[in-house]
Amino acid sequence: MAGGAYEELSQTGQLGPETFELLRPLVHQVRQSSGFPPPEGYAEWNDDAAYDVITAMVTREGAGQHFVTSCFALAADDASLERLFLASIKNFLIDEAKKTPRGKLRRRIARLMGTDASFRRMPGPPPRWALNEHPEGAVWQGNLDDLVAEAWRVRGVGITRWNHSGPTPAQTVRASWPS
Repeated sequence: MAGGAYEELSQTGQLGPETFELLRPLVHQVRQSSGFPPPEGYAEWNDDAAYDVITAMVTREGAGQHFVTSCFALAADDASLERLFLASIKNFLIDEAKKTPRGKLRRRIARLMGTDASFRRMPGPPPRWALNEHPEGAVWQGNLDDLVAEAWRVRGVGITRWNHSGPTPAQTVRASWPS
């Protein structure tokens, strides 16, 4: 592809309009395939939200435009540059999601489930879990509303208060699960 982002970076060594315009659709591609929430301040994804993600990546303290030059240094052409950008965008959005209260809660629940013998982690993203008592490969295929309604009927499980001082002791977690 003549005049693409790879050529622009080869000639100028800096992020220019070609590179910037390549990044926008890549942000949309990553968010569609991975289900990331829109950045703070946006109710839904649009081009402005994608531009905000790119701006945050480029102006990030310590890394900033370094991700562009790192990707370029590893790339051999426009296609490989695009793949490297996709990986960088995905990693950035993962890091941003981990900073949110929901991201912290997801990691905490995953850590607790990972130490509980009642659960096993299933392969593939996003982190998926199954009860050990269910057959291998058993994955919920029904209506999500039915699953949520069934989860609300579970009794004997409760969180009385959040522990903000660190991981919950294993004996406390086991005591809250029904036998």
